Amino acid sequence: MFPTISLLLQLSGPVDHEPAPQQLPTQPAQSAAPAEPASKITFVPDAEAFATFRATYTHHPSDGSPWFSRFELPRVRAGLTVGTSKDPEEHIDSTEVAHVPASAGVGGRLLVEGVRSTADGGLLGAAGDSVLLRMREAYGAWRPLKYLEFRAGMIPLPLVDQLDGGYDLRVTGPSGVEAAGLIDAADLGASCSYWFPKGYGRAFIAGTDGEGYTRREQNRAKNVEAAVVVAPDPRGPLRGLTLGTYLRKGTRGALDVRADRATVGAFYQRGVARAGLAATYARGIDIDGTATGYSLEAYLRVVASERWIFGLRGQLTEFDTRQTAQTLLTQASFGMRVESHSEVHAIGELATSSASYFAQIPTSRNLSATVAARFHY
Repeated sequence: MFPTISLLLQLSGPVDHEPAPQQLPTQPAQSAAPAEPASKITFVPDAEAFATFRATYTHHPSDGSPWFSRFELPRVRAGLTVGTSKDPEEHIDSTEVAHVPASAGVGGRLLVEGVRSTADGGLLGAAGDSVLLRMREAYGAWRPLKYLEFRAGMIPLPLVDQLDGGYDLRVTGPSGVEAAGLIDAADLGASCSYWFPKGYGRAFIAGTDGEGYTRREQNRAKNVEAAVVVAPDPRGPLRGLTLGTYLRKGTRGALDVRADRATVGAFYQRGVARAGLAATYARGIDIDGTATGYSLEAYLRVVASERWIFGLRGQLTEFDTRQTAQTLLTQASFGMRVESHSEVHAIGELATSSASYFAQIPTSRNLSATVAARFHY
């Protein structure tokens, strides 16, 4: 983490430079009233980058068994969090829901990331297919009370934060719902969060455009996003266990296609172990508002000797229950912390697709090996 930068602002009235006439005291001098504390604005920068080399062996009945390799930059991002509360980093969503904010205050966050100017398979990009910067998060936050916070702007949505932050191995790949395009990580809108007393969880509700952070609004309708995450025993034997429900009701696209989502999950993080299980139901996929699908994912992460990181993950995504358009991903990773700000991981992955899904992703089986480095500050 970069060093925290603090700025003190103190306002005072105009200064009179003319000497005041001397007067004899007529009564005992009284101590001056204590001055109001100066407003403290704190800036907390952060940055993260992934660099990978990936080799993939693809088996398809009609294409033989080709293989391909390339260097990639899956993530490069930089952020700045600003706040007047005791700890401005509390304006960043945390997977530790039992942690209640320390104080009221105002703040905000700006997060930019690098991305290719075209998606995989795209033909037209900017300056060839350059890596461009785009806005991932940009919001202001106001916490009038310790347990209550309002946000407006490009706000993060809680499910992707929970899955990525809970596993804490985003360098190995995105969560299943994000990779499948079922859930957006952020969107334009406004939100309200309330933390339950004594660390028992958090409730979240937001109104958003519904197009995610990569597209502008295309219809008049607005989406409602809601989440409740509960820590049933934040200080007892079950501390570290959280149960979550995430809901979205709304539409997306110029055709106003239905895009409802419902997710339930159970997550555990305590000491060296993290585990999670989430199930998502989707009604309306891509441009088909009648299609229904689901996503199941589970992960396990263990750290040994504060240096060695082991990860296991599985993802099953059904894009259309009417024709069994499925993808299944299984992944294992082994990593090492080089020092406090860098890690290196070796990743093995097997991804399979059902025959009816060939029209969208024409592969039946991908076996890949990846070496990934993560740098974070």
